[in-house]
Amino acid sequence: MPSEVRFVRLTWVTGLLSAASLAPGVAGGQAGVGPLGPESPQVQRAIERGIEFIEAGADDERRVGGQALVGLALLKHGSNSDHPKVQHAAAAIRRSLEGRDPGELRQNNEIYSLGLATIFLLEVDPSTYRGEIELLLEILRRSQKPHGGWGYRDRPTGDTSMVQYVALAMWEARRAGFTVPQPMIEGLTEWLLRTQDPSGGYGYQGVVSPNWQPVPQSSIRLSLTVAGLGSLYICADLLGLSERAPQREEGIPPALREVRDDQPAERPARTRIDPALVRAVQRRGNQWMAQNFRPDPEGWTHYYLYGLERYMSFREAHEGEGHRIPWYRSGAGFLVQTQGQPGSWNSRSGDTVDTAFALLFLMRSMKRSIDKAQGLGAGLMVGGRGLPSDTEQVEVRRGRVVARPLMEPAEELLAMLDDPADDRYGRALDRLIELTPEEAERVFGGRPDRLHQLAQDASPQARIAAVRALGVGRDLDAVPLLIQALDDPDAGVVRAARDALRRLARRPAGFGLLDAPGPPERAAAVRQWQAWYRAVRPNAEFQN
Repeated sequence: MPSEVRFVRLTWVTGLLSAASLAPGVAGGQAGVGPLGPESPQVQRAIERGIEFIEAGADDERRVGGQALVGLALLKHGSNSDHPKVQHAAAAIRRSLEGRDPGELRQNNEIYSLGLATIFLLEVDPSTYRGEIELLLEILRRSQKPHGGWGYRDRPTGDTSMVQYVALAMWEARRAGFTVPQPMIEGLTEWLLRTQDPSGGYGYQGVVSPNWQPVPQSSIRLSLTVAGLGSLYICADLLGLSERAPQREEGIPPALREVRDDQPAERPARTRIDPALVRAVQRRGNQWMAQNFRPDPEGWTHYYLYGLERYMSFREAHEGEGHRIPWYRSGAGFLVQTQGQPGSWNSRSGDTVDTAFALLFLMRSMKRSIDKAQGLGAGLMVGGRGLPSDTEQVEVRRGRVVARPLMEPAEELLAMLDDPADDRYGRALDRLIELTPEEAERVFGGRPDRLHQLAQDASPQARIAAVRALGVGRDLDAVPLLIQALDDPDAGVVRAARDALRRLARRPAGFGLLDAPGPPERAAAVRQWQAWYRAVRPNAEFQN
C-alpha cells in the first residue's frame, strides 16, 4: 500500500476513534458538514466518480464473479440491461455455463462466482436468463456439503466467506419466484447456527459444533462475522423465523397498506428450526459487532463493507434502525476520504472489484432490494399490484387482500390435470410450473405421456406449463416434442420450449433464439436443435 494511502488511513482512523469517544453522532462526518448519508453531496460525488471509473475501465476483469459485481453496481446505479458492461458480464456467465455438468465444480473456489452470477442475472432480467439462473441454482444445490455449508471443492469444511453469496442468491431467487428447496435453506441455517464462536464472531473455515453449543473457531474477523450474521438473517427471513420491524405507512389508505404473511400473529411455522435458537445466535453476534466494529479493517476492507451493508440492512428490516453503531456514516466517511484520484478504491480484490464493493455499500444496494421486496411482493396490495394471476385464490384478511396458499401436494397433480373441468385445474397448472426436478420425477416418472399430452393441449397455459415441466426433468426423450414446440403459434410456448431445450442440453445460450422470433428465426432454430439432437441420438426422428 502506498505511504500516502497509509497516512490517510491512519489519520482517518485516529479521527474516527476520537470523534466516536466524544460524540458518537459525529463519527463518519466531516468538519462543518454533519453525518454522511446516501444522499449527501459528498457521497453522491464519490458514487459518480466510482461509476465513471468502472465505466471507463477496460474489460480486463477475468473472474466471472468480478464481472458480475461490476454489472450489479451499474444496475443498482440505474444503468439499463443493455449497458455494454452489463451485457459483457451476462455473456461471460453464459460462456462459463456452456456444456455445464451441474454436479461438478470446475474450479476450487467457484462458489464465489456461481453465487454472484446468480445474483447479477436475477437483477438484470430473471425472465430472459431463466435457464441460466435455474442451472446456477441447481449447481449450487448439488454442491452443498453434507453439513449444510458451501466451500472449497478440495476441503470438507464450509467457508463462511463463500456461503454469504449463496444465501443472497437463494433470497433473490425466491423473491423472483424461483424454487429454492427448503432443505437447502435449512441446511445452511443449521450450519450457521453450529459454526459461531462462543464470543459471537465467525471464523473462516467453520468448525461444526456436535450440538447447539458454540465451539471455538479460527481466524475470527469482522469481514467473516458480517458474512455469517448477514447469511443467518437472510435464512431467517426465508424460513419465516424473524419478525419484520413495522414499516412507516403514514398517509397511505388502510386498504393499500402492506400485507405480509410474516406478521407474528398469523404466521404459520415453516421450518423445524427453533426460532429461539436463531435469535440467541443473532444476539451473540450483534453484541460481538457492537464491541468490535470499525469501518476499515485491514485486508479485504471493501469486500467487508459490502457484507456489512447487507448484514445491517437485513437486521434493520427485522429489528428497526435503533442501533448504536454509526456504521453507515463511518463507512461512508472512510470511503469519501480514501477514494483514489481516478475514482477507484483498492484493498485486496483489485481496483475494479473493490470499487464495485464500495459503490454497492454507498448506494445501500441491499436496502433497496429489501424495500422493493417488501413493497412489490406477491399478494401485497388491494390495488392490484402484485396480486396472484388466479384472483379466485385470494382472501380478505383484516380488510386487505392476500394470496391463499396452494395446499395440494404434488402427488395430486395428476388427478387434477386429468379433468380440465375441475375447479382446481388452473391451480394445478400453476403448481406444475413450480415443480423441482425431484418433484417432476416423482409425479411424472411413471407417466411421461401425460406431460406430452398437455404439451399439445388446446390451452396455451397448459402447453406452457407442460413444456416448462419437461425442461425441468432430465428426460432427453422430450427433446423432439420441445423442438416441435418452437413452432407453436403462442409466443409464450416458444419461449418456454427454447428455455427448456437450453436447460436439457446444458447450453444456456442455446442457438440465440430471441424472445419474439419471426418464422425464419424459428425455422433456423428448429434445424439447429434437430442437428444437435441427432449428434446425441443419431437415429432420432422428427415430425414434419
